[in-house]
Amino acid sequence: MQLMSRPEIHVSIDQQILELREQGSEKLLARWPVSTALKGAGNAEGSNQTPLGRHRVRARIGAGQPINTV
Repeated sequence: MQLMSRPEIHVSIDQQILELREQGSEKLLARWPVSTALKGAGNAEGSNQTPLGRHRVRARIGAGQPINTV
C-alpha cells in the first residue's frame, strides 16, 4: 500500500497565487488566487507584511464556519 505524503502549500506573492503541491515534488494538486498584505513581504514582527519563508500550519481558525466569515 502506498502512503500519500502530506501536501505542501506554496504562495507566490508576485503572482498572488496559492498552489497545493505533493510534498517533495512539483506535482500540482490545486491552485487558488490569494491576496497578500498590502504592505508587501517582510519578517518584522507587527509590520502587517506577508511573512517570508517556510512555515507550519498549526491551527485552522474558523474551520467549519460559513464561507466569507471573518
